[in-house]
Amino acid sequence: MENNLNLMVETYATPAGRMYEMFYFDRMYPYLNSERREHINSFLHAEDAIRSLAGDWLARIVLSEKLHLNFSEILIDHDENGKPFYNSSSGIHFNISHSGDWSVCAVSELPVGIDIEMVQPIDLSIAKDCFTENEFDRMTGFADKTKQLDYFYTIWTIKESYLKATGSGFFKSPDSFGVEIKTNQILLTGDVERGYCFRPYNFEFGYKLCTCSLETRFSDNIKIHIPE
Repeated sequence: MENNLNLMVETYATPAGRMYEMFYFDRMYPYLNSERREHINSFLHAEDAIRSLAGDWLARIVLSEKLHLNFSEILIDHDENGKPFYNSSSGIHFNISHSGDWSVCAVSELPVGIDIEMVQPIDLSIAKDCFTENEFDRMTGFADKTKQLDYFYTIWTIKESYLKATGSGFFKSPDSFGVEIKTNQILLTGDVERGYCFRPYNFEFGYKLCTCSLETRFSDNIKIHIPE
C-alpha cells in the first residue's frame, strides 16, 4: 500500500477542549468497537473522554490522508501493551498523546512515540520513582521552582516518548535509564535500545512536547488540524 510520508517523522495536533465535545462524540463514537466504547465510557471526567476521542480522530484523519483511504476504512487496534497500530502491511507507524486542551499524533515509516504534557504544579518528589539519581539531583539543584518544573517535564516527555516508541510503556521503569541533554543533543544512558532519536518542540505556552523515533529526520513544524 502506497503512503506519502516522505521519509520523515511528522507531528500533528488538534484542540481537545470542551467546546469540541459534540464534534468528537458525533464524529468518532460510531466508529469505535465495543472495547473502545467501554474504555471511553469508563472515564469519570468528560474532559478525559474528549481528549481520547480527539486523539482517535486525529490519527484517523492523518492515516486516511497518508494512505489515501476513506476515514471509515481506518481501523485502529492496540497491542498487548496498549500501543495503537494500524495494519502492519501499510508500512506506517503512529502514536498518540493528549494533555490539557490538546491531542497530538506522530507518524513515521519507523517506530515512533510522542508525549505531550501540560506543565502544572506537582509534588516533585514523584521524580524519585521515575528519574535516575543524577536526574533527580540536577532537578533539585535548581533553586527556582519554575526551573525545577521545566526540567521535570522536559525529562519526563523525553522518557515517555521513548517508552511509547519502543512499545514498552509502563512495563519498563522510567528510572532504569537516564537522559542527557548536551548541546541540543539528547542521549539515553543505561538499559535502552539504541538508535532512537528525539525532537522536542516549542509548542503552545504551558506545554512540553517530544517525539521519538528510529527515523532521524523530523518535521520542523507541527501541523494543526481544526475540527470542522
